[in-house]
Amino acid sequence: MQVCQICNEAITNPICIDCLEQEALYWARDRDAKLVRQIKNLKKSFDVFDLNTEKCIRCGNEMGVCSHCFLTEIAKLIKDENLRTLFKKSFISF
Repeated sequence: MQVCQICNEAITNPICIDCLEQEALYWARDRDAKLVRQIKNLKKSFDVFDLNTEKCIRCGNEMGVCSHCFLTEIAKLIKDENLRTLFKKSFISF
């Protein structure tokens, strides 16, 4: 089990940021057009992190950042409190 390069915790839900970005964009597209652009820009900023040997369970890509860190950063982009709560319930609170 590999460690996230942001929080230094074990990656226990190995879904890469590429797959998470796709799902978040799908969720955001009918809710907030500005958020769609922000998610794409956020994803680009995460490209600086090195990949490691942990593999995404959906696509098989290597990953270096846990889903919680990436999704938490997306949640911070959402200004509307109700929309942010809905996002967290949909993606972060299992």
